[in-house]
Amino acid sequence: MALGIAVSIAVGAAWGLLNGVLVTRLKIPSFIITLGTLGMALGMAQVITKGTDVTGLPPQMVTAIGMNQILGLPLPVWIAAIVAVVAGLVLARTRFGRYTYAIGSNTEGARLWIAMWGGGRILRLSPEGHVLTEVPMPVAQPSSCAFGGPDFDVLYVTTAREGLGPDLAGPAGSVLAVRGLGVRGLPAHRFGG
Repeated sequence: MALGIAVSIAVGAAWGLLNGVLVTRLKIPSFIITLGTLGMALGMAQVITKGTDVTGLPPQMVTAIGMNQILGLPLPVWIAAIVAVVAGLVLARTRFGRYTYAIGSNTEGARLWIAMWGGGRILRLSPEGHVLTEVPMPVAQPSSCAFGGPDFDVLYVTTAREGLGPDLAGPAGSVLAVRGLGVRGLPAHRFGG
């Protein structure tokens, strides 16, 4: 039984790694990958079992795990609760968890765009803080930035004139549109309440 559990965990981890690589490296939507690899797994199971259902599970699997109760609740409920709590702690308290929340289904969602007040540029940062893109601006004081447009591919930058003399102001105090970055923003999340 221990060998079966170890093999199941190893195969599940390998399958998850395959899914992750296909989504992150080949940029295929995760929903499509999930459906595709599900079909592959079912097909492989049919080949391995020659199309017959696997029966005759060890009695321990049915009685020890499936039928036992702790405090009036079936053991599988306790196992699921423990897995949920551990997963929640990992997601809430580890770097891996924060990265998982940030990325969601779109790696661009983890990138941060910031206006460098007094620095005359916009920066795109990785979750680790590395500069991925630097966009020079024709003003000294960009104040904020956000993606917009029908395809969220235009970066709108607000600017300020505060403290600038007429010779330094230029287009300061206006909203600038930056196109051609090759990056799309994400639509705003709708608040349901």
